[in-house]
Amino acid sequence: MMNNNYINYAKGFLAYKVLTFDRRHVSDDFCTATSEHELKACNTINEIHITCNKIASQGLKQISQFSNAIKKFYYHLSENDESLIDVDTNYIEDYINKTCIDLGLSLGTRTNYKNALIPFCTYIDKNYSFDKKFNIKKFKVIDTAKKREELTDWMDKESIVEANKKILTYPFSKKDNGFEKIETYCYLDCFYLVGFYQMK
Repeated sequence: MMNNNYINYAKGFLAYKVLTFDRRHVSDDFCTATSEHELKACNTINEIHITCNKIASQGLKQISQFSNAIKKFYYHLSENDESLIDVDTNYIEDYINKTCIDLGLSLGTRTNYKNALIPFCTYIDKNYSFDKKFNIKKFKVIDTAKKREELTDWMDKESIVEANKKILTYPFSKKDNGFEKIETYCYLDCFYLVGFYQMK
């Protein structure tokens, strides 16, 4: 039932987007009515994706951003044995800022996903009698590169030199063998880099 609902909502939403996108750069063989009909005739998420790729190849490239996000989110729900009933703002935010980061997706891709999934849920809220209202709130997409920069911003050259000095003069026990010393060096290095040194 979840699959059928999702697919029906996705078809309706993407057909709606075909009607609302800027069509100034479409090719001569593009037809709004045909694209809408072909989308609504799809029975699987893959058929929807293929149809959207065809529409994009005819010049309506914006549709790809939405179809990619909707397809990926569909598989995420399926793989975790979850459905749209589980979706709310926190769920989508975790998906964008945790799951997609773990998958190695770029800031741009994750932003595109957010910009597709929020309107998708809003469309469902406004056009279907689903079991719940999503009422998705805005949230920020985490810039992982910026977070890494902020993590070490406080460490100037003197701090780094001092941290290394403390690590290298750590009072090991005479019983510690070479491997244990190297292992301890690594742990201490990590602690200093993530801010333990600053807190001390």
